[in-house]
Amino acid sequence: MATNRASLSDSYVTTPRAALRQPMRTGASGADAPRRTAMVAGGFILALVSLAVGSIALVQVWLAPASAGGAAPAPSLQAWEATVMIILGGIGFAAGAAIVGIGMGRWTSPRPPENDADYTGPGDDAGDMPQPPRVV
Repeated sequence: MATNRASLSDSYVTTPRAALRQPMRTGASGADAPRRTAMVAGGFILALVSLAVGSIALVQVWLAPASAGGAAPAPSLQAWEATVMIILGGIGFAAGAAIVGIGMGRWTSPRPPENDADYTGPGDDAGDMPQPPRVV
């Protein structure tokens, strides 16, 4: 069966070298570099502070049984205070990690498609969507 597409080796032989090179992309990514840097640094600081707050509360909870036996000093936090600190520390850590991820990602300026492989879904060719076999 004949195909109307060139083989892989033919395309490399007939395509000039300059056409194979990817064009250099210049975008507005340099304009939001300070904002992205602030997001990454702020998210990292938020995550570290939240981790410290949650860790202090966890240590207080873990030392409570030992303080009942007299082996450790009494905890300085009430049970509800420790619970709130643990929950807020976890939420703050997750929020800080999300801010770092958003600051490092390309959420506002995705790269433009460069060829057919950048698109998903079926193509325009009828051969791309073969018909199922007929049921008799």
